[in-house]
Amino acid sequence: MAHVFCYWPRPFFYAFGNTPAVCLTDHLSPEEDAEVLLLGCGDVRNLLYTMFVDDSHGRVGKAKLDVTCCDLEPGVLARNILLFSMLADDIQGKHTDHIWSFYYDIYLSDETSKFVTAQARKLSKLSGSMEVWHNGAYGKWLRMVSVGSLETLHGLWSNYARVSGFSAAQKETFAQNYAHGVEESKKMAKGLDAAAPVRCVEAFASKDPSFTESLYGCQEQLWKTGTTSTTGKTARTPNPTLAFTGNGDNFCLHYASNPALGFHLLPIIVACKGPKKVGKKTTPSTIFIECRRQFSSWTTKFRSTLQASLKSTGCGIVFRFFVGDVFAVCTGLQEAGRATGIDCYPHAWSPTQLVLNEADYCIGDNAERPNQLAAPTRFNTIDTSNLVDHVGMLNLLTATIPLLQKSLSSTLLTESLANDGAKATESLQDGLFGDPLTMALLLGVFPSSYFVGYSSRSTAANALLIAISDPQKRGARFERIPWKALQSGFTDELPDLEAKISVDPAQLYSFLYQKIYLLMFEHENLSNRFQAMRLGQTQLAKYNNFHYIRESFAKFLAFLKTRLDVEWKAVMDGLILCISQDKDLFGGMRRFQELCTQFEILGVYDTSGFVPAYLKEFPGAHPGPPQIMLWRSIPLVVSVTMVVPRRKLSSLLTHDSAMGSPVLQARVTTPKFTSEFHSLQVAFGKVLLSSDGTVTLEQDPDGIKGSSDVVVTFRLLSWLIRDCPERTEVSLGVYPTMYADQYFKPKLGSELEFYSTKLAITDSVYISELPPNFKNASKPISSEKTTVKPSTSALTGRTITAHFSGPSFLKLQKITVKVSQGLPAAGKLSSMQCKSQACNTIALSVGPTCRKNIQFPLPIDFGTLKKTVDKKVPYIELTASVGDVQPLYYEIQRQKRFPMLPTAAGMVLWNIHRLSLDSLPAIDLSVGKHDWISGHLGCTMSAKERKVHLSEDTTGNLSNTLVGIKDTISHLFLIFQNAPTDRTTKMFAISTRANAEAPKLDEYIILVSDMRFDLASQTAVLDAHILRLSDEIAARPEVKTFLLRNAKFIRTLIVGEKEERLWKELLPSFVERARGDLYSHDKTKCEYMRGCDGGKFKVPLSYDLHEPFLCSCSRGKASKEFLSNKDWKGIAKHVSRAAISPLFHAALKETGATEAALSASGSGGMFGGGSRRPVDPFADLGPLADLLAGNMFR
Repeated sequence: MAHVFCYWPRPFFYAFGNTPAVCLTDHLSPEEDAEVLLLGCGDVRNLLYTMFVDDSHGRVGKAKLDVTCCDLEPGVLARNILLFSMLADDIQGKHTDHIWSFYYDIYLSDETSKFVTAQARKLSKLSGSMEVWHNGAYGKWLRMVSVGSLETLHGLWSNYARVSGFSAAQKETFAQNYAHGVEESKKMAKGLDAAAPVRCVEAFASKDPSFTESLYGCQEQLWKTGTTSTTGKTARTPNPTLAFTGNGDNFCLHYASNPALGFHLLPIIVACKGPKKVGKKTTPSTIFIECRRQFSSWTTKFRSTLQASLKSTGCGIVFRFFVGDVFAVCTGLQEAGRATGIDCYPHAWSPTQLVLNEADYCIGDNAERPNQLAAPTRFNTIDTSNLVDHVGMLNLLTATIPLLQKSLSSTLLTESLANDGAKATESLQDGLFGDPLTMALLLGVFPSSYFVGYSSRSTAANALLIAISDPQKRGARFERIPWKALQSGFTDELPDLEAKISVDPAQLYSFLYQKIYLLMFEHENLSNRFQAMRLGQTQLAKYNNFHYIRESFAKFLAFLKTRLDVEWKAVMDGLILCISQDKDLFGGMRRFQELCTQFEILGVYDTSGFVPAYLKEFPGAHPGPPQIMLWRSIPLVVSVTMVVPRRKLSSLLTHDSAMGSPVLQARVTTPKFTSEFHSLQVAFGKVLLSSDGTVTLEQDPDGIKGSSDVVVTFRLLSWLIRDCPERTEVSLGVYPTMYADQYFKPKLGSELEFYSTKLAITDSVYISELPPNFKNASKPISSEKTTVKPSTSALTGRTITAHFSGPSFLKLQKITVKVSQGLPAAGKLSSMQCKSQACNTIALSVGPTCRKNIQFPLPIDFGTLKKTVDKKVPYIELTASVGDVQPLYYEIQRQKRFPMLPTAAGMVLWNIHRLSLDSLPAIDLSVGKHDWISGHLGCTMSAKERKVHLSEDTTGNLSNTLVGIKDTISHLFLIFQNAPTDRTTKMFAISTRANAEAPKLDEYIILVSDMRFDLASQTAVLDAHILRLSDEIAARPEVKTFLLRNAKFIRTLIVGEKEERLWKELLPSFVERARGDLYSHDKTKCEYMRGCDGGKFKVPLSYDLHEPFLCSCSRGKASKEFLSNKDWKGIAKHVSRAAISPLFHAALKETGATEAALSASGSGGMFGGGSRRPVDPFADLGPLADLLAGNMFR
């Protein structure tokens, strides 16, 4: 496991999520099968909501929905499968109340308890073996990734079921223990301020402290009464699904658990069409009623979709489950198909080798068998929840990027909620340990919004966190980041996703040492730690809570080895020399041998040269400890298993939260050196040694509550233990952080060791070729010791070379692209011409016939372009400096801001998410005040954009096009909001002043029928239709009639010429995102696909006045609301439905205007003066009040 091994004295159970549900497929075209990997999947809310709002994936005859759900806590998956099975059985929806109660209540009614235990008993009977499960009632669509996962889940379902068979005395004891656990969790919450949840639009919509007070009241009700009941009924039967978890039979639900946080609460605050709000005043009861209503809607849609899918040929919905950590599942999926046993354990506390389900993962004899349920091992959606906060960004990216499909739509999602003092604009560089553009080139993925300068999802969270939950001004932030393939969005040219990067070895190893190695292990730098001590707890936190160990660095190098075209041995020779001479990291050389061990395991570097000469020359004189003396051959890497007497861990195996989460380490001490190891495997149990030298570990099922000793396993280079084994010691201890020193030094002494023993004591230390319980081991794909061949793209015949700058080569400076295919005769190369085509593309022309678009992997500075021509070979080299990504200042012809690209699976929108408009609640603007809209729109601009906007606000012609676009969109919202029933606020034209004053009609008209909530993205959207007034359409009788009746009611918004051009690029994306399953693009008929100039894909079709810029596929798909308007119904066959939403600033690139203003004002802290009662976060902000009230727009 590429992460520190932490011991948690009191682990918590996170049974339900604390952020509103999101759609997992809104970046995929309706035709593309959704192959989704959920890491740290959590509860069912995102899956249920996805199936509620997505009308394509999982539907009969349409794209499939295949989701692999992974979580370290088996209780999460056991509850989720229990719920899904209940929904599958409850065809008529009669048991929705029971299903809600079991999932969200701490205490159940007797009837609900019987309902739950009966279903658990059914699952227990069906899960006795993989064959029985997959042939059972749910095996067609609820699949198991590994054998161990099914065994673990079977144990939990059996525990749920056996509660109903308890005797009276057992029930009483069970209830008392359960109640004690509840009280312990409640104690944890006392005295702690309620953390304001990330609910941006709700805060703006209400501007009412009672909303947050009521939201927190939901949490208080759950813990006070044990239920979410809104009727006052009491229930006192313990919920068995909260009583049993992976940590045993103790209740450990997290003390801040609040079911309401996973739902969308805007329909309570703001009047919506359809179901009315449940009360005039927001209370915990009204919130729970709305949550139940949403849950009922989601599950009803789920049931109907599932039943239709199960009745069809081939199931369009498949959910797969894996119990284990993120690193295990990613390793397993990378290795799937190559071997049954994977070279890892499911998680750090499991002694069982990871074994995949052979049938679904096509292993061995099953590899040739047709299998409709064959599991995907590469995904176009990977959602990592908030794991980046728990395992580190680079650890997470290294593990997950290899699992991304190489497609334009593939998206990796990370989510972070942090109070670490870093601004959002700094968090990316801090997380990647280097310049973002340099790391983008090395990783091959990057946040899409970083380059185009906007996000279609609200980024207002950081402003709200500062306003209401950051009283210490620590720098609170929330980020949900979509990562895309690096080159997939800059132009409408299809990118080369396979291209490898060439780097000078000396430049690369210098960068890896200075920027990755030293920063990854900065917690070992005592000089920096002492400086942090003077700066306060926030700065000091990273020295006590860190994520990276030597295995992390080795796996990152293994990842790079597969991506780079470089002389790898030269890189590693230089890097190892730098590391061995390092003086910055205290004790760094103590971990050097672990680093070398991981190099050998992963195939990053051949460490056989490190074996001392005397061990090679005289092996018989140094046979090693007695455990390996009789081995015929000794491998370079062996496994060491140490049995630690339980009594020696008495200071650790407590529930004392004062110890924090100590990091454990093993130590090997010889007469010549000391080595420390952090890649540990730990379990409770006993060790058995077979006659063939293999080690078996029998796990104690009672774990920490049992009586077994602790067994610790780690791997090392065998030569380390061959010299002087009788004087070599092996020990287990705590890594010395400041917290660990304070807590453990009085108990353990200065070495912080729990236990130490001689290596040669055979009943305490076991040595084997493979780790315990491993039957075989496969080397990871990334570890295969193959030489990376120079790659030339088949698409463009190009090779790419990166050049780093400065004396230490710390930052990417230039990129060279070499073109060697498709060139004319050498003599004609002298006529070569280059022209900037896009921010990363050069249009190359040689003579009258040779035309090439040469893509660089990053934006470049065209002014620095240098050309090198070799007429003999021939080839062309283009070298340019990497451009500083400043979206605010890119010229529009060089930056494709709204990439829309065709693929075999459908149209891809690169940075604007799709919406099913009919599933979104429509706002009833006739009820109540809606000044929250102004405040919300005020969060769209960055601080820089706001300055540009103010400086040019009076000219009516904003030179910066993206600022102008945001301003115009805000006008559309605000005008429609003020008088939604007025004909003059529903129809808009966007035009330059010159065109508006011309005698011809406007080019297109935007007709707005509704304003809806895009709940998952925390923003609003206009449900609109676009009437294109090309010469052909404008001549139609029905259109003439419409214009004659309505021309005077059409409001024209005057924009600059560049913005007017940009609208023709943006509107196709707004139309495409609203497509859903209403229509598809016929490749033989769609004008986008055929283009207007000989078959080349083209969006928009034209920039010319009164020429079509949208394809005709979308015409005639009007909404019910549109058709109900008698003035509009006649033109319905000519309009295209569109979803127009605000565009928010790219939070990773620029600070938001509202965020900057709040920080400058000193605002912060919803709970002032330690009070638990919320105060108005927008009160007493002075000049900020105008900004938040919406006076940002003219």
